[in-house]
Amino acid sequence: WHPACRHLNPGSAMNIRRFLPAFLLLLLTAAARAQLDVKVEIERTNYISYEPIQATVILTNTSGADIVLGGPNGTPWLNFIMNYENGKPVTALANTNAQPMMCRAGESLQRRFNLPRYYHLIESGGYVMKASVYFADLSRWVNSRPVRFTITQAPKPRWEKTVALPANHKMAGKYRRYQVFYFNDIQRNYIYTRVTDTSTTAIIQTMPLSYVEADRTFQPAIDLSQNLHVLYLG
Repeated sequence: WHPACRHLNPGSAMNIRRFLPAFLLLLLTAAARAQLDVKVEIERTNYISYEPIQATVILTNTSGADIVLGGPNGTPWLNFIMNYENGKPVTALANTNAQPMMCRAGESLQRRFNLPRYYHLIESGGYVMKASVYFADLSRWVNSRPVRFTITQAPKPRWEKTVALPANHKMAGKYRRYQVFYFNDIQRNYIYTRVTDTSTTAIIQTMPLSYVEADRTFQPAIDLSQNLHVLYLG
């Protein structure tokens, strides 16, 4: 019995009963955290809008028994809690592709997820994200610690060119615009490429090619199959 409760007289039993539900909730929460350890990691903290953001979820089973991962009523066992820096929720696009699976006692599992497939991560600004795993034995969701990252709009391209898709392409006759630009991620400089549909202005792909020496020029070239090649100093 906690020493602080010695000052309560027998007539205070009703007060004790009032605190019991909160106390039991704390015990259940501690038990869930002790039996499932959930972590989430991302490769960088600064990204360009429309590029892939790969999140690695690391789940460790410390319950002492094998568990089956599966969400309630057949839903995925993994969700992400995604908010803007001001606390406003980010619009969800789809459920995560987290199929039911076995996690052995003491085993650690890793799964990667491309966050823009599941959330509308386009606007510039700061984001706060947690991974949330459903623990069926206690019918509770167990959250990871928060991870923060920022999204920035692409800078002005250093080079761009529009090409027609070749005759053997399923969309032959359509046009695509290639763009190449630099992005300074505080610690490193990256060289990026972006592909855009010129008729709809839809961004088809945005991706970093590599680290690069930003003060050196690069050499782009397009071959006969309309593939883009970029020569640069890494």
